Formats: sequence, structure tokens, C-alpha cells
Amino acid sequence: MAVKAMKENQHVQPVVDVEKGTVTFNVKGHDPIVLHMERLHPEIVKRAAMVGMAQVRIVDAAAVGMADDDGNIVPEAERIDMKAERMAALVEHYETGTSEWSRVREGRGGGRSITIEAIARIRAIPYDDAKAMVQRHADTMHKGDTKTALAHLRQGAKVGAAINAIRAERTPKGKVDADAALEELK
Repeated sequence: MAVKAMKENQHVQPVVDVEKGTVTFNVKGHDPIVLHMERLHPEIVKRAAMVGMAQVRIVDAAAVGMADDDGNIVPEAERIDMKAERMAALVEHYETGTSEWSRVREGRGGGRSITIEAIARIRAIPYDDAKAMVQRHADTMHKGDTKTALAHLRQGAKVGAAINAIRAERTPKGKVDADAALEELK
């Protein structure tokens, strides 16, 4: 197993070797510390597995960026929904009894592109149909590069206006009327 060099500010580097059944802890300035999993009591292995699933694996699967591929902030409620979906999918995957650590990915991220939403709105078609249109455009005009295709399409006035409308709809309304507060400043 190839071990990456430690970063300058890194003090400990754990290296998991599933084949050998070891976890090697490389500690800056010290000899490696090797944990041999077969030497552990089954209850310790069980607890470690549960803690690992709870604190690392399932939670890591729920990581959702604050912004989508277009750089737009994803509303908190939508991010929470995405996290729950990802966690549930990974739990379901493991509970099948599979030995596969990772699920087959069904695409990047999991968020919806606001540019594709805008195109869907303009064309009055479902999101998935607009997504397929964008992919065809990317394949024929941008050598399959969807990001470049989306960047190109965002430059259009109609798409820009639709994106602005979607953002305005998603912007939380203030608890205080800002215009009224401005008038009070006189």
C-alpha cells in the first residue's frame, strides 16, 4: 500500500491496510505504531466499528457543501434533506450485507444545478429533461464538459434572469421589514 508523505503541519498519519488487518500510525519524529486488528477482543472490534460508523463513515457521507456546482448557496433545509438522504442510502447499502465499502455513485454532489433549474423553467420542462438537454449540449459543443456548458449557458440573458428569479424566491424573508427600518432612520 502506497503511503502519502505527511503534510508539513501533520503530526499523525493513520494508514489502514485491510489486507494485512493493520492500522499503522505514523507519528512525526517517531517509529510507526502498528495496531493489529486480529489481536483485539471481539467486543473492542465491535465497539470500534460502531464508533467508526457513527462518528466517521455515515456522518462523512452526509457532507454537503454550502454551495452547488454553480456556486449558489444551497438553502439549509435542502442541505439537511440531502444529508439525510445520503446517510439513509449508505445505511441501506451496508445493511444489505455487502462487503463493498463504497456505494456506486449516481453522480456528483447530489444537489440540483440552479442553471439547469433555470433552463427547465424557461423551457417549461421537468428538471431531468433540462439536464439531459444540457448534457447533449455539452457533448456536442463542449467535448462533454458539463461545467463549461453550464458556464456558457449562464451567460444568456434569459438564463441569468431565471437564475435571479430562483435566487429571489429562495432568499429568506427578513423578520423585520428592511424598508420600514430604513424609513425609521430618518
